[in-house]
Amino acid sequence: MESGQVPEDDFEMPEELLSDEDEEEHHQGAMPEGRQRKQERHAEHMVRSMERASSPFSGDREFLPLIGTTTMPDGKFTIKIPSQTILQLHMGVLGRRHAGAGRLRTCQVTVGNDFVPMPYYQVPVEMEALVEWLNRELTSRVMPIGEIAARASHQLVYVHPFIDGNGRTSRLIMNLIMERHGFLPIIFDEDVRDEYYDLLENATKEKESNPTEEKHMKLWIQFICFQMQCAQEPETGI
Repeated sequence: MESGQVPEDDFEMPEELLSDEDEEEHHQGAMPEGRQRKQERHAEHMVRSMERASSPFSGDREFLPLIGTTTMPDGKFTIKIPSQTILQLHMGVLGRRHAGAGRLRTCQVTVGNDFVPMPYYQVPVEMEALVEWLNRELTSRVMPIGEIAARASHQLVYVHPFIDGNGRTSRLIMNLIMERHGFLPIIFDEDVRDEYYDLLENATKEKESNPTEEKHMKLWIQFICFQMQCAQEPETGI
């Protein structure tokens, strides 16, 4: 595939899930690229400004009902997680009127001071690969569910497919995987915030520098599996 070429893929939001404004744009053609990128950068700045004022985990619990809305077009239950489900969850996280809701990013973004995600034109291919891997593991039932959830969550953050809301969407995907296999969701406490981000960052740096090494990835998986175990234990009051 030539550099900069975006392949045909399934990551296109169905018209019935678009807002009225989105639907009009969908039929009339996309806005000029410069204007679209300007709007996306502005939206990213606004969301990040709001998130800095609160915990990154705040709101995770209120987004859990979104999991119950992710069904196949025919309404049937499935263990598999199609690309449209990821877009649905992301739209729910950002809201229908957000310029980037339910859409793969079309510009370069930066995260923090030292992480520059892959170019936007690589995102569709990487997301298709993620969905293919995820559903293969879910149907084969070889890899433990906790490990699948941990790896899927990390990979979505690593690909960084959206202009914003990647972290919350990744945690929703994690909980969707567990919910479909009979486990209670993980709601991270503020006191594990540093550990969560340190482990996630270390696993990402490891993947970039040495993709065959999984020392830090295993630590991330262990952390998620422990949090998963804690989530299954009944809360006790004093």
